[in-house]
Amino acid sequence: MGVFGSRPRRRPPPDARRAPHLTPRQRETLMLLGEGASTEMIADHLGIARETARNHIRAVLRELGARTRLEAVVEAHARGLL
Repeated sequence: MGVFGSRPRRRPPPDARRAPHLTPRQRETLMLLGEGASTEMIADHLGIARETARNHIRAVLRELGARTRLEAVVEAHARGLL
């Protein structure tokens, strides 16, 4: 029990059955991550700034509950997204 008589709230782990909400651009980013593309390669392929590519990558990782690109790709495979 916590100090005030209740347990601290923890973020629940991402549900593997829940379909992630990815924008079309984030889906493209995920596909490119699955091919091993770097941030610069993703930016060039999509015709966007590197910082925008980074933002898409961060959003994909967050939505998949991943900490790394590799973890995101593995999770995407497990969910049948790649």
